[in-house]
Amino acid sequence: MRPADTPDSGEEHFHELRHGFGTWMFLALLFADRDCMPVQFPHLNETNEWLSKRAKLKAALFRHMNPTRKYAFLLARLLGHSSPATTLENYVHVADYLLSVFLAESELMRPDPALIRRFSGHPESTWRSWEAQSGINAIPVRLWSRRNHGSLAQASKSESEQDQGRLRKNTDNWVDRTWDFLYRPQTGNEDLASLLQRYGFDEKEVKGFRDRAEYLAGLHLSEDKFRHEMEPPVPVSQHPKSEIRLNCPRRPRGVRGQVTGELQEALHKMSEKDHFLKLMRDALTSYVRNIGRENFVRFTDLSTAREVRQFVYFIKLLGVPRTNIRFVSGDSAVNSEHQKNWHSALRVDIEPCPRAGDYGPKSAISIRPKEQLNRNISVGSAAFCFLLVMAFVVFGELPARQGSVERV
Repeated sequence: MRPADTPDSGEEHFHELRHGFGTWMFLALLFADRDCMPVQFPHLNETNEWLSKRAKLKAALFRHMNPTRKYAFLLARLLGHSSPATTLENYVHVADYLLSVFLAESELMRPDPALIRRFSGHPESTWRSWEAQSGINAIPVRLWSRRNHGSLAQASKSESEQDQGRLRKNTDNWVDRTWDFLYRPQTGNEDLASLLQRYGFDEKEVKGFRDRAEYLAGLHLSEDKFRHEMEPPVPVSQHPKSEIRLNCPRRPRGVRGQVTGELQEALHKMSEKDHFLKLMRDALTSYVRNIGRENFVRFTDLSTAREVRQFVYFIKLLGVPRTNIRFVSGDSAVNSEHQKNWHSALRVDIEPCPRAGDYGPKSAISIRPKEQLNRNISVGSAAFCFLLVMAFVVFGELPARQGSVERV
C-alpha cells in the first residue's frame, strides 16, 4: 500500500485491506456468471489475473454455479457484518460502476431516458450537463454517488473550512441525510461512530446540528405552545410508561410534503459564497424566530423594515418572484396608514388583515410565499416550512447568548 499512498491521503492502514477485499470480492461475485468482464483494469495486472478466476471463486464459496441473489449476504458474513446494508454502504466502492454497467446492458433494468430525467429531482441544466459528459446512465450513477459518499476536504484547509466543505459537496438529499441523523440516534440503538461513518458527518458538525435543533424545540409561540413542531415522542422499550421527547423537526407527509431538489440546490448554492451565506443565516434566523400560525412570518412594526427586506431578498434568491409572495397587514382597514407605510418601505401591495386569523398588532406585517412558488415549482406550505427549518439546522447560527427557554 505504501507505493500507492500519496502525501495528501494520510498514512496507510490495515483497515484499508477490508475495503479492498469487500470491493473486489463483490465485483468478482457479480461477474462470476459472465464470460468476460465488461471493463478491464489495465494497470492492475495481479487484480485482473485474480478476477479471471472469479467462476472458480464462486464455486469454492457456494459449492455450485447456479444463479443466486445471496452475493451481498455472503460478503457481509465474510466481513463479519450483521447486515448487507453496512457492507454495501461502507465497504463496496464500485456500486456506481456496477450500476452503470448493468443499466447499459439490460433493457429490462434500464428505465426510459425521459423518466430518468424527470425523476432525477434536478433542474434541466444540471441533468443535461451530466448526460453530455457520460450519457443517460450518468444521471442515476451521479445521484447514487452523491447520496452515499461524503467528500473529504483537502488537508491544507482549516478545520472550519473542512466542516463547511463536506456539507457543501454533499448537495443531494442533505435535508433527508440530516433529518435521518437527528432521528435515528433517538429511536434506535446504533452507536454514534457507525452513524458518523454512514452519513459522512463528523462530531463537530453533529454537535451543531443537535444544538440548533434543541434551540428550535425550545422556541415558544405562546405560553403553552411551541413555535416549531417536533416529531412526536417515542416510547422507551425498557420502560413502557416512559417516552423520549424528540428534538427533530416534524416531517410533512404525502405528496404535498415533498421538498423539491431545486430548492435544496438553491440553498446549497447560497452556502458556497460567503456574502450569500451570511444573508441566508440572517434570513433563516428571522424565519425560525418569527414563524407563526398558518406558516406566516410576522414582523411587528416598521423598525424591522431592514430585516423584512433582507428576508424578502432571500426568498427571491430561492427563485420566488415578489408577485408570488403574500404580504398581509395586521390592520384590517383598507389603505390604512400602516399599510401605506409598509408599501412605501417595501414597494409591494399589502393585503388588509382578514377577519379570521391572528396577524398580530396593526403595525405588523406577515409574509408567506404562495404554494406556486414560480412557474415550475409548487410546494405545500408545510414542506416549505420544513425545508427552511432544516436549512437552519444545517447552515444556521445560534444567537450569541444562550440561556433559559426563549420566549419570542
